[in-house]
Amino acid sequence: STFYYAFVDLPVELLTMAVMNFGLAAAIWVAAPFLSIVKDYRSIALAFAVGCLVAVTMAITFAEYLDDTRILLIFNITLFGVLAAILFRIFEEYPVALKIDPAWLDFLKARWELPLIGLFYYLGIWIDKIIMWSPHTDFNVVVGGILATMPIYDATMFIAQLLAIPAFVFFFVHVETRFYEYYKSLYGSFKAHATRRGIDARIDAMGRFLMQQILYVLIGMSIIV
Repeated sequence: STFYYAFVDLPVELLTMAVMNFGLAAAIWVAAPFLSIVKDYRSIALAFAVGCLVAVTMAITFAEYLDDTRILLIFNITLFGVLAAILFRIFEEYPVALKIDPAWLDFLKARWELPLIGLFYYLGIWIDKIIMWSPHTDFNVVVGGILATMPIYDATMFIAQLLAIPAFVFFFVHVETRFYEYYKSLYGSFKAHATRRGIDARIDAMGRFLMQQILYVLIGMSIIV
C-alpha cells in the first residue's frame, strides 16, 4: 500500500480500491487451501459461483454508472463475500480461538531455509514478467506513471493460465482426493500389520493411479491447447 500511495499516479479512490483488492485476493489465496485440507471443494466452488453471480448482476444493474473505481468496488465486494464464506467454513471446521503463537519464531529459526525457498520459488514464477514488463520496447505501456506492462505478453499469459485451470481443478478435486484415499489405505495397512505382499500391492496401486492421472492431465491439456 505504501508503494501504491507514494509512487503510483492514480486517483486516491482508485488506489484505495486497488489496495483493498490486493489484500482480499491475498487473503483468499491463503484461506482456500484450508478448505482443500478438509476436502470441502463444494464450499469453495459455491462461494466463487455466488460471488461471480453477484458481481455480474451488480455490473449489469449499475452499468451506466461504472468507472474504474466502481468496477473495482464491485470486485472487492465479491471477493469479500467469497472470503467471508471461506472463513465461516474454516471456523466451523476448526472452532478454536485466534491467538498468536510465539513458537512460530522458534520454528522460523529452526527452518530458516523455508522463507528463502519461498522467495526463489516465486521469483522463478515472476522473473519472466519482471523482464517483459521492463520498459525497454515499443510494446510496453506505463500505467499510473510507474507500473510498466506489456499488453501483448499479458494477454498471452492470461490465456495460457486460463487454459491451465481445468488441469488444476481436475488435480485438486479428483486426483488429490483419490490419492488421499490410497495414502490412508497404505498407512492403515501398517497399523493393521499387513503382509509385505499386501503393502507392496497398495504401493503399486498408488503408483499406477498417479501415472494414470498424470497421463489424463497431459492428454486433456494437449487437446485444450
